[in-house]
Amino acid sequence: MRNLSFAAPTAPRAYSAPLAVVALLAVAALASPRSARADTPLRPPTTHVATSPNATIAAESDPVTDLTTVYRVAPDGRRERRWAMAGWYRAIYPADDGDHLVLGFDGLNLLPMNATDDFVVVRFVRRGEVIRALTLHDVVPDRSILRRTASHLAWREGEGYDPKGRFVVVTIDGARHPYDVTTGLPVADDATAGPASDLDRLAGWMTGSFANAAQAKAEPEFSEATLHLARIWRERADAAWLYVEHALAKSPEAPFRQRVYRVRALADGVFECRAYEISDPEKYVGAWKEATPLASLAPEALFGREGCAVLLRAIDAKTFSGSTLGSQCPSALKGATHATSEVTVTAEGLVSWDRGFDSKGVQVWGRTKGGYRFDRVPAPGGEGPPSR
Repeated sequence: MRNLSFAAPTAPRAYSAPLAVVALLAVAALASPRSARADTPLRPPTTHVATSPNATIAAESDPVTDLTTVYRVAPDGRRERRWAMAGWYRAIYPADDGDHLVLGFDGLNLLPMNATDDFVVVRFVRRGEVIRALTLHDVVPDRSILRRTASHLAWREGEGYDPKGRFVVVTIDGARHPYDVTTGLPVADDATAGPASDLDRLAGWMTGSFANAAQAKAEPEFSEATLHLARIWRERADAAWLYVEHALAKSPEAPFRQRVYRVRALADGVFECRAYEISDPEKYVGAWKEATPLASLAPEALFGREGCAVLLRAIDAKTFSGSTLGSQCPSALKGATHATSEVTVTAEGLVSWDRGFDSKGVQVWGRTKGGYRFDRVPAPGGEGPPSR
């Protein structure tokens, strides 16, 4: 067995890994509470503070009050309280944004012998709410890599943030498992990884001009509308970015919705489409017609809602389909507590079905029989944006 140099846990600090793991991590410099020495009892709970990678956020966990409090830390060291959650936690990893943190397993690198596949080992939290929990099977689908100690199972060598802000778990076999801290979903090591052709194909199918004229004619309850999506910021390698303009067909000069979509590859063939809002959108009406739309705007100026990303997967060679996750997308429209979006993308067009539900799961807004069906059409005044 490889020497893992387990030591008694303390407050989170720099992760020290064996040379073989250092080679795998390269410059990732993950932070982690020190691993527990095999079969040595964990230290009693004490108040400790964990800081985010850029040290602007601190999370203090107090076993006496049974409370974990998140603070923003000023350059002079003063702390401003942001939010708190019940409980004391041994392994805490606050993110730089101050809204998210990750909770590692309280037993650190050692699991009980009877840990089943559904044993929770990592939790992703947003302002006190667990948005996703990873089970042992999620991180270690092959239990044969687990290593027995006298009375435990060793499952990981380290965990923490890498330089790109992803939360990475390094399992006992040295494999890296990166996750998006805002969703808890796995991501590829390369931000645009996954089959590059699939990302290009999806972004290409989403680019262009669309209308639901045929649907509106056959089903009068659907208003006739137009939809324009144009590729922007093509020089960026982190994702495919698109500018979106949605208007009623009778008033195309006055769009009722303008957004920026970020489409990126996650892991296992999953693609995330996240919508962002634009400040002063009136300035950009009609920008989809330009050669370089939104060239004067930067991604840092955008803002969006957490939990509302649509996750898409290639169903077959001709279709991508997916939806938002559960009830994570908040909505207060017409008494709703959350909203859902279901999307299908093909080379011929898009289907989008948005609905709102109250706390009892009753639909309170949106169509009940299906979504808007937009067919690809030539852009007014020409062919419009390229399909790739």
